[in-house]
Amino acid sequence: MTVHTLTEEWILAYAAGGLNEGQLLVAACHLSFHPELVDAVHEAEAVGGALLSDLPDAEVSPDMLATVLDRLDRPGAAERPVEAARIKGMPDPLTAYIGGGYDRLRWRVLGPGLRHALLWTGPDGQKAWLLRGEGARVIPEHGHSGDEWTLVLKGAYHARGERFVAGDLEMADPSVHHIPSLDPSEECICLAYTAGRIRPRSPIVRLMQPFIGL
Repeated sequence: MTVHTLTEEWILAYAAGGLNEGQLLVAACHLSFHPELVDAVHEAEAVGGALLSDLPDAEVSPDMLATVLDRLDRPGAAERPVEAARIKGMPDPLTAYIGGGYDRLRWRVLGPGLRHALLWTGPDGQKAWLLRGEGARVIPEHGHSGDEWTLVLKGAYHARGERFVAGDLEMADPSVHHIPSLDPSEECICLAYTAGRIRPRSPIVRLMQPFIGL
């Protein structure tokens, strides 16, 4: 499937808190490009709140509040700074998540003129990561063992006859095979979420995959 903005289904999931950490990061960064989608999220939240208000009261344990507050006070490995200085060209949610700019990250070689930085790994192998490529580079043809979301943060790329620019989101399911090619005009930076391993068509790329980590 090809989309350029979050679909209604995923807006509802975002509003209902139904996304994992990697999806949530991509969605939040995507929304920072699209104020009109933020309005849609607020509408979905309002509908959800109205539905919850109609549900019967549920019994909870007397110590529930104390337990929740205690968990919030505990330090966790996944904690990120709540606020970070605004960095030009970087979505505020991403700046806050990594605690600064791109130079804070550990970039690994993905191919000639291509690098990636892993941001998050989920319990079932899901990943959120950044791709950084020089203009005119081509990413080898590949498919996916699960859903892949790719949000353009800077520059642009072409895939399956579509052009994706900053703020655009490409959502691909396991039926999709593509060969993204980066615009020659400037560097391209993308934020990606993958629910499973990438499946390269090239045997050489498959041999390199354990070293790439995607």
